[in-house]
Amino acid sequence: MITANPDLDQRVSRLEAKVKVIEKMLKKHSKDDESELRKLKASLEKPVNRTPHDIDKALSIVGIGEGPEDMARKFHYYLTGER
Repeated sequence: MITANPDLDQRVSRLEAKVKVIEKMLKKHSKDDESELRKLKASLEKPVNRTPHDIDKALSIVGIGEGPEDMARKFHYYLTGER
């Protein structure tokens, strides 16, 4: 860029150089991110191998499996403790 102000030309040149560096960084990271995303998708497509003990432990932590059979009908009573 050629203007009447050499200081302005220098600043613009420095900024353009910084933009090029940032663009290169983004291209590199986006390739890495795509690779990581493919790996994550592949691992999520595999079935989870849980033992009956793992399932019982998880259910006991969150309290699932307890309470009335029809939560939709008795939801309020179950949450307020009016069983």
